[in-house]
Amino acid sequence: MSKVFSRKGGFTLVELLVVIAIIGILIGLLLPAVQAAREAARRMQCTNNLKQCMLAMLNYAETAGKLPCASYCSQDSQHYVTWARQILPFIEQTALYDGIPEIWRHAGVGANDSYFCLKRIGTYCCPSDSEYFYKDNTKGWCLHNYVVCIGKTGASNWSPGSPSIINGWREQIQYGSRTVRYKEAAFRNGGYQGKGYYCQKLSNIKDGLSNTMGMSELLQVSKSDDINGVAAADERGNLWYCWGCMYSAFFTPNTSEMDYLGCISGRATNAEYAPATDKTLDGATVVSARSSHSGGVNVAMCDGSVRFVSDTVNLDVWAAASTSKGSETTNLD
Repeated sequence: MSKVFSRKGGFTLVELLVVIAIIGILIGLLLPAVQAAREAARRMQCTNNLKQCMLAMLNYAETAGKLPCASYCSQDSQHYVTWARQILPFIEQTALYDGIPEIWRHAGVGANDSYFCLKRIGTYCCPSDSEYFYKDNTKGWCLHNYVVCIGKTGASNWSPGSPSIINGWREQIQYGSRTVRYKEAAFRNGGYQGKGYYCQKLSNIKDGLSNTMGMSELLQVSKSDDINGVAAADERGNLWYCWGCMYSAFFTPNTSEMDYLGCISGRATNAEYAPATDKTLDGATVVSARSSHSGGVNVAMCDGSVRFVSDTVNLDVWAAASTSKGSETTNLD
């Protein structure tokens, strides 16, 4: 058989083809292993980030006597506060916290957005997800991944009879034959009136800190790769915005059910990996936990521990873990 190379000791054509085939097989076998190792490292970093966030919550509670609220809107609509701002000093972001103006509004609205909304905070980001930034004229905001649990119903869209007032959590949701009732949670979306501005004391979490979810993940969603200087963004993951910083356990993790984003009409993006509608579910805004991790999501419990919860978790178990006074038996392991 003729030689491929004229030099002595060269490969035959058949031998060369065999070597190429073997190399191709080895690369095919190695690449998934490398990708899996990288994802395992990213998932571990995500676990560490969530743990750091939840421990910051606990340190905040030790200082303030209670956990921060999920979000708060003042009567004059000039003051918007979310948990993401409140714990900045406890994740080594004191300079950013100190620089936020006393009077400010949420991203895309206020005159001071550009100061803090442009800042992407690594501790609030899962390394397995993408990074998105949206412009609103000369301002804009970054999206992040970690959100707080507001129970197993959702956030009320508006106060009855007053479309300009945020009303907090939803007491009950009717979904077909299913009736879901709110049984308290570690965090609450709040307004200035009634039961609105509400921060939970750790001692009020009667189901136990290790049995109650505090935080989980959601996926950032791009409405367009080219924003062209105009706000056209899905608000999920906008941690400076009242409804962008929370999730509920009405549906299981990574559900194929839509998120109900009626609070931000016109900006819901029905992405395949994070479906959504700009309608409400029985008057509630409902956002589910989602992640890029295969098979489930990371969840931070109120004691600071972090668990990986499977997409196949029983809905009743998942919902029970979201409540702070439900008296349910919970086992997310």
